[in-house]
Amino acid sequence: MHPYINIGFVEIPSYGVMLAIAFIVSLVIASKRAEKEGIEPNLILDLAFWVAFFGILGGRLYFVVEHFNYYLQKPWEVFYLWQGGLGIYGALVLGFTAGVFYLKRKGLPFLKVADIAFSVLPIGQGIGRIGCFLAGCCYGSYCEYPIGVIFRDPRSLAPIGVRIWPTQLFESALCFLIFIYLSFVFNKSKKDGEIMFLYFILYGFVRFVVEFFRGDPRTYLGLISTPQFFSILFIIIGIAGLIFINRKTKNG
Repeated sequence: MHPYINIGFVEIPSYGVMLAIAFIVSLVIASKRAEKEGIEPNLILDLAFWVAFFGILGGRLYFVVEHFNYYLQKPWEVFYLWQGGLGIYGALVLGFTAGVFYLKRKGLPFLKVADIAFSVLPIGQGIGRIGCFLAGCCYGSYCEYPIGVIFRDPRSLAPIGVRIWPTQLFESALCFLIFIYLSFVFNKSKKDGEIMFLYFILYGFVRFVVEFFRGDPRTYLGLISTPQFFSILFIIIGIAGLIFINRKTKNG
């Protein structure tokens, strides 16, 4: 829609700007929640940088593998992060792994810190998806209804002059709703790990549904897209995790 933001004579990629805003907002909220839980906010700051670094790396690797034929022809564009192109599940897996190693090294309670992180992740995703919309990546399929949007900037990654579903905004709005709900759960009495597993279920469902409206190149595993496969996997893990912590609580 607006892939670049003009500041004087300087053009800044809007996707990068929104990612920066997403990181800052998420970090500020996470730090406040960490302090409330008796965890040193500076440790959350260190954790955030490690998770963000490996998350971006994992997200990019996932996206490149998913669009392998394209990047095989234009390998230099692998490094064009300002154009968008981060696969959330790749980011989650590698960022999560980095977080586990960091928490183990620092001796921090894993589930408690994970709940803090996953309680703020949806607001970061919601802001990030606005960046996707501005850049034109992660666009929707053809839409014949008035709700559809038309991209006109030739530098946009979305098809130009075609009415398509605003999938980025759908996911953004739903991520904000997940954030509101998880914040409500976080602020009441909860079991350690509950937020993380609820996130797996809620975001897995959201992404599974939004995938039906996506129009950018997809890879498929049978009848479902690769992100839908990971969505189902995350939902199963989330349900199993909630059952486990509930049984653990009942058994004392």
